[in-house]
Amino acid sequence: MIFDCDLLIIDDLGTEVSNSFTNAELFNIINERMITDKRTIISTNLSLEQL
Repeated sequence: MIFDCDLLIIDDLGTEVSNSFTNAELFNIINERMITDKRTIISTNLSLEQL
């Protein structure tokens, strides 16, 4: 479902538990959506350096 929807909105990125599993899953989701030209909106209070 995350890979197939036309628009995915991720709210408050960075508030979840950050470990190697969640980082890898987030990368896989964003990477797959970029490869398939799907739109993704991400909101966060973190700076680029903190991400």
